[in-house]
Amino acid sequence: MSFVSRPIRGSRDQIREKSSHFTDFAENFCSFVKQLNLLLEILNRTKSKIIYTETFDSYRMRSPSEIKRVIEGRLRSYLSRDRTGIRREVLRLFVKTRSITIAELVFELQKQFTVTFHAIASMVGIIASRIGILHSIRNPDGVNSYALKEKYVEIVIGIVGVC
Repeated sequence: MSFVSRPIRGSRDQIREKSSHFTDFAENFCSFVKQLNLLLEILNRTKSKIIYTETFDSYRMRSPSEIKRVIEGRLRSYLSRDRTGIRREVLRLFVKTRSITIAELVFELQKQFTVTFHAIASMVGIIASRIGILHSIRNPDGVNSYALKEKYVEIVIGIVGVC
C-alpha cells in the first residue's frame, strides 16, 4: 500500500489547526506506547513467578489435609452435576473392585443404564485427570486398567456412600 502525500488545503489557520491536531495525536500515541512497553516489561518480569491457576499458591506446598479438602470439593462439585446416577455408580464400582478396565465398567453399567464405551471412557478420563483420584495402569495387552488411589478411598466412600 502506498501513501500519496498531498498538500493540505485551506487557510493558514486551518492548516495550523490540522497540524496541531496531528502533533497532539503523535504525542499521545508516543506516551501510550511508552506506557504499554513499561507494562509489558513488568509482565515479563513477573510472568515466570506466576502460575496461572486460581487455587494454586506457587510459594508454598499444600499439606495432605489441604489436598484432601481440595479433592473432596472437586468430587462433590463433579457429583452435583450427576442427574442420572451414572457418576455415582462408576465411583461405587471403583470402590468395590479397586481396579477395573473401561470395558468392564461399561459391561457393569449397561445392566442399569444406557451407556456407550466412549461416554464412560471420557467420564473415567475426567475423574482421573481433573479430579485426580484414579491411577492408570497399562496392562501388557495394551489395555488401561484404572484403580482408585488408596489415599482417596475414604473420601469416595464418605461421599458416595458405598457399603
